[in-house]
Amino acid sequence: MSRDSSKEHQALLRRARKGDREAQWDLGQIYFRGIDVPENMQEATRWFLKAAQRGHGEAQFLLALIHSRSGTGYYKPRRAIRWAKRAAKQQHAAAQYFLARCYVSGQGTAESIRKSTRYLELAAGSGLAKAQHDLAICYYKGDGKPQDYDEAFRWMRMAAEQGDAESQYKLGFSYWHGRGVEEDYVEAALWLRRAAEQGHAPAMDLLAACHMNGQGVPKNLEASLRWTMRAAKAGHARAQRHVGIRFNTGLLLENPDPETAVYWLMQSADQGDVDAQVLLGRLFARGRGVEADGIAAATLFRKAAEQGDPRAQYELGNMYYTGNILNKNYREAGRWLLQAAAQGHMEAQFTAGNLFYIGFEGVPDARKAARWYLQAAENGHEEAQARLGYLYGIGHGVEENAVESYIWYSLAADRGNDEGRQGVSRLEQELDPFNLAKLKQRVMIRKEEIDNRALDEEEY
Repeated sequence: MSRDSSKEHQALLRRARKGDREAQWDLGQIYFRGIDVPENMQEATRWFLKAAQRGHGEAQFLLALIHSRSGTGYYKPRRAIRWAKRAAKQQHAAAQYFLARCYVSGQGTAESIRKSTRYLELAAGSGLAKAQHDLAICYYKGDGKPQDYDEAFRWMRMAAEQGDAESQYKLGFSYWHGRGVEEDYVEAALWLRRAAEQGHAPAMDLLAACHMNGQGVPKNLEASLRWTMRAAKAGHARAQRHVGIRFNTGLLLENPDPETAVYWLMQSADQGDVDAQVLLGRLFARGRGVEADGIAAATLFRKAAEQGDPRAQYELGNMYYTGNILNKNYREAGRWLLQAAAQGHMEAQFTAGNLFYIGFEGVPDARKAARWYLQAAENGHEEAQARLGYLYGIGHGVEENAVESYIWYSLAADRGNDEGRQGVSRLEQELDPFNLAKLKQRVMIRKEEIDNRALDEEEY
């Protein structure tokens, strides 16, 4: 410490000892930050305490923070709450927000959504952007406040206008998807850019989509790729997946680059991105951009399957069903295929039907097989349609019904299925010509129903 600094320190010390709370606060900061003196937490806390006892709001809040940090000798959460309340009474917004978070987590006090929301409103009303953002979420979800999209939007915009990047992103997201506000791509791109320019990776990724599709901004494929790459390099899993897809397909690039695609997909998959895990699993299975490795593929499919992804559940179940890569195991196949089938995965529904048909649980069950074939057939699976035509024709698992048999065979035949064509040819020789004309009309109606269902699901 220089001579001048020493004189200033001594003068500050004298004022602090006389009870000047600003001097006590400044002295605490000097020891806390190690300004011209060695850091000394004990001395810093002593002077902060003196300033806090004299009503210094910043000192009260800093003591709350010091006592809230676990793993230190100063961790006293109840004391942290007491000091935060004293600061909050002085309209200290950060202290009010601190208390709101504590009442949610139960740190140092009993959990109370009501008290949390009250302090959150105080902090938001004091202009704290983080509190305004969180209050907007409360209104949006109806969590601690009545669900009110208008209020949610109002508070989110207030936070965004203060420069809060997360709020700017969510505001842009709301405009982009038309959630809680009328869809407006121009406003979406405006707010997404503001967040992206602050380094907000999800905003960068969505802004890239705006440039890709020309939504709210002129279509600019180079800008789209640039923002996606920035988000990917910032560690955003979805952007990493998007970059991987672009290198895999060659989208916006001169040529596909499977090896680089695998690199980015790995980055995304390691963060638990389900879509990346599924796509990367398929690349390993096919040996595209990487040496074929069935075990690696199965591992990736399992990770995604355990997160409930029906595509991965089907891929993993099918590996057990066929004995390709993994040892054939019908019980494990059934475990995964039935989960995928229950989520509407068409191929899984058909294969689940096969499992029940052969009796993977010990005894063949044609009725359960027929139920799964029906679901797959209604989703447009041609083999399932042909299989239903056969089952209705012989009355196995379902009541014998020549009309249903003809309808399902016809639908399969329309998709180019040989078994369906053969079934139609045979039944047309057996059925009355008059009834046959009516049946063909019913086939057209059923076909339209199936096609419409597929369109509805695609739109959804």
